[in-house]
Amino acid sequence: MPAQPFLKIGSKGEPVRILQKALNLAPTILPRLTEDGDFGGKTHGRVCEFQGKSGLVADGLVGPNTYAALKEWLDLIVPSIVSPADEAKARDRILQVATQSQQTLGWRPGQDQFGLANQRIAASHSATLTTMKNSPVERAPRQGGTALAAIFTTAGVSTAQKCLEINGLAWNMYRTPGLPDNWRNTYDIPSWCGIFALYVHKWAGLKVREWPLRFWSKDGADDYRVLSASELPRPGDIGRVKSANHFFIVMEAPSNKQSSFATVEGNSNIITPEGVFQTIRANRRTVADVYADEGGFLAPIWERVLPTSPQSSSTEKVGTGTVQAPSPIRFSIAR
Repeated sequence: MPAQPFLKIGSKGEPVRILQKALNLAPTILPRLTEDGDFGGKTHGRVCEFQGKSGLVADGLVGPNTYAALKEWLDLIVPSIVSPADEAKARDRILQVATQSQQTLGWRPGQDQFGLANQRIAASHSATLTTMKNSPVERAPRQGGTALAAIFTTAGVSTAQKCLEINGLAWNMYRTPGLPDNWRNTYDIPSWCGIFALYVHKWAGLKVREWPLRFWSKDGADDYRVLSASELPRPGDIGRVKSANHFFIVMEAPSNKQSSFATVEGNSNIITPEGVFQTIRANRRTVADVYADEGGFLAPIWERVLPTSPQSSSTEKVGTGTVQAPSPIRFSIAR
């Protein structure tokens, strides 16, 4: 998975092996772990020991706080994401991460099947398609929940664990028309369009702070500036429409306010024979429509999010670079 997947007993693969290597570097009184990529009882015990010594809840669940505490040792194994050299390269990388995320995690109607082996995101569905109609407390694996938890973790959202499962109450509420927009923040995971946009920027190497997106902050210490109505967005910027409080990644430079431009959007509804659910998908919009919806656009404040690099010329061409998107099996602490 991209970035930091949520890990627990039963998890397997390269992220678990990297976790075991980091734990073997950290101080311990327990026997050294076999670095086999299998999260079993011994790895669970070692995680609990480390969490206890780090002042964390010793529950054996590896999420944002445990990754942060392990940073010193993780950085010896997997270097932190390197910031792009300048604005043009950063915009290139943003487009690549957004494209890769949509292509590898977005649902493909008519092609994809629900199931635990498929990590494509269908956020309001269970991977087992259990109806859960008669039991609001019943829980089932969320379709693409591991991938969604990785997105939340990278963006710094503390409720990443909730992405792994969906409960019966949420399952049925998603299928009830006319519900207020904020109900999911109480009964399920929060709306994650802005979380996805922040994830893309962080995974592209921008040194933006954790969720929420920071613009128009009272202290003025923002990571983003709001474009004026006379400015056109550029590839890699973030757009927002007010009616749905929905954020998206700008993928093309519109030539004027009436011309359409491509976007990649997280938490975007898609209609399928199985119903309507939220995934990562490509879309098209116009600047005029965004402003008509009382929306706008955010551009990174480059001297802050690329603190070690000079700001590049605004006339440099974007979208033709060869920077490769991060390997999907690597994870690191994104700050």
